[in-house]
Amino acid sequence: MKKQLLSVLIIMAFSIGAFAQSYVYTTTTGTSDPYNVLEGTTTDIMEAPSASGTSLPDQMSSLISIPFTWRFYGNVVTGYYASDNGYIAFDNTVTSNPSNDLPPSASGPNNSIYAFWDDIAIEEGGGATDKVKYWTYGEEPNRVHVVQWHSFTPGDAGVTGSYAYAAIRLYECGDFDIVNGYGNSTGWTATVGCENSDGTDATIVTGSPSLDYPDPATPDGDDDVVYRFYYGAQPVTDLTVMDETGLATSVVTSSSNTITGTIENWGSAAVTSLDINYSVDGAAPVTSSVSSVNIAINGGSYTYSHPTTFSPPTPGVLHTIQVWANNINGSADDMPCNDTLTKTLFVNEGITTSRHVLLEEFTGAWCGWCPDGHTKSDEIVSAYSNVSVVMIHAGTPTDDMKFTESLAIATEFSATSFPGAMIDRVLFDGFDKVPHTRSSNNWENHTAERVNAYSPVDVSISKSYDSGTRVIDATVTADFVDYAAGDIRINLFVVEDNVTGTGSGYDQANYLDGHPDYTTHPLYNAGNPIIGYNHRHVLRAVPSGVPGTSGVIPGIVSPGGEYSQAYSYTLPSDYEETEIELVAFLSYYNSTDRGNNDILNAASSGSITLAINDIASNLSARDFYPNPVSDLGMLSFHLNNTETVLVEVRNMIGQQVKVIRHSKMSAGDHMVAISVSDFSDGIYYVNILAGEQSITKKIVVLK
Repeated sequence: MKKQLLSVLIIMAFSIGAFAQSYVYTTTTGTSDPYNVLEGTTTDIMEAPSASGTSLPDQMSSLISIPFTWRFYGNVVTGYYASDNGYIAFDNTVTSNPSNDLPPSASGPNNSIYAFWDDIAIEEGGGATDKVKYWTYGEEPNRVHVVQWHSFTPGDAGVTGSYAYAAIRLYECGDFDIVNGYGNSTGWTATVGCENSDGTDATIVTGSPSLDYPDPATPDGDDDVVYRFYYGAQPVTDLTVMDETGLATSVVTSSSNTITGTIENWGSAAVTSLDINYSVDGAAPVTSSVSSVNIAINGGSYTYSHPTTFSPPTPGVLHTIQVWANNINGSADDMPCNDTLTKTLFVNEGITTSRHVLLEEFTGAWCGWCPDGHTKSDEIVSAYSNVSVVMIHAGTPTDDMKFTESLAIATEFSATSFPGAMIDRVLFDGFDKVPHTRSSNNWENHTAERVNAYSPVDVSISKSYDSGTRVIDATVTADFVDYAAGDIRINLFVVEDNVTGTGSGYDQANYLDGHPDYTTHPLYNAGNPIIGYNHRHVLRAVPSGVPGTSGVIPGIVSPGGEYSQAYSYTLPSDYEETEIELVAFLSYYNSTDRGNNDILNAASSGSITLAINDIASNLSARDFYPNPVSDLGMLSFHLNNTETVLVEVRNMIGQQVKVIRHSKMSAGDHMVAISVSDFSDGIYYVNILAGEQSITKKIVVLK
């Protein structure tokens, strides 16, 4: 998310008492990473009742601890109590009051910060679950503690709209801000600001107690309205290094790396000159002076690029880089605690192996646009032989293929748009979350970016399957060809292809049906819902656990390192054993920053029935050509023994469109002609079934 600067308003607080200090505030627009209004790694304070349409009674939470030392009106506070009605209090005698007014007032709620104080309903509805929650992001000494009213509902009658989001961010460096970001509740008014402990002093945003909710239209942060509060006075000089984008988390030994990124000015004076510094592992700073700039106040930004490059000499070493700005307009920074950005990077040799890309698509039988996502992921797999797709069924509505771990993955990565996809779990430039939509060819472009990306490790799967006990035994092995460092985990998915069932938990909603913008789509006339839909690549189990298996791979790995993890999983009786495959991958694990959980490499096992302990392999497919095919194609396969064989063609939704052959065939090589002259353009699947074995070939009809 990029910071966008709008006009600024500085309001002096109401002040009672000649020597008392008050808060002042500024108003800006836009929030930046790593803050995310839809953050998934959070802790709930209170949540709506499960019954639709019912609300929590007015209440204050128990004490929530602040994870760092923080002051409010000059006094140290260690925690707060959250109200369902849009504020926090630093006093356990404060009650939850739905009737907002214009502070200061001795009647309270005193000793409080008002994010959006009004009659708020925390209730279950048709969208996201209403809740109050908290989380902390950033690194010491620049941590930020967030308390958020998430998707809350207007309690007042007559308000247009159904949801809004508001948050308070407490900064370890001092002070706080209030974010009103994302909602549709036009005409909803409230009180925003803060008040001291005895109701004699308050700083209230102009317009309160009838301040209209700003209705930011999207969750991407660009249009969030931010009220930033300073105790006493806004600093005159206050520069913060927001990011460093020139250095990757891994750099190649002896390479030349430019240190570059963004600096923001949160002081009350425009910045015309500054020094930019960096230090490696605490060594003497490398300084560059910058002049003839004009960095605007209250969030104005400047892109820096240090002229002295960093060239690490030794592989297999972790380095700590610190970047900061000082000598601002020839003066010291008035708030030095938030100056410095710290970044850890690892040096490798740049040796890579071939990559297998994993595309994880969030989907649901209830999701009407998801069939188009399925089509796109099928097209990607057809274009690249080194891509695997896994469908993660999730969401609140009915879907009989979602389960605890699939929902957990969706929550961990804040998957809120369906269909949405993660490609190698990378947070791509310009995106605020790892899962992203299919618009603008995002999935295709990001997959193309990853198929030849650097990878320091080969991943392989050895497997066996006992059809009597239905036990799958699998070992995932990682062979490193280069240095690597971090919390690297082994992951294993059990995936079932071609899943069908009856009822709303399997019938696929399909907004493409009859849609005037999708007349050429293969599912245009498929119905809505599509009865008996053929669900591809369905995630069924996660034997490694959602976080992955830890403790197998050390924190720093050298070339030649080999590490393995064994798993055992009993296949449920209603899963079709001939449609099961395993997908393994190595990924970084970072529980506090989901943008740093990239997959290093992945592998697919193919069908587990090719490893059945008690059935000898009888069927092997050779080829189908030409592919794409316009008229007549030839399918070749081999039988070790005489067997009854069915050759059929099915469409993308699993419907049988033609039986090519169904007869007993002798051992040896076979070639079967398949005419597609009466087929429409699109993707089809040729199934070869011989006894208890089957093989599927994807073909593309293009005339």
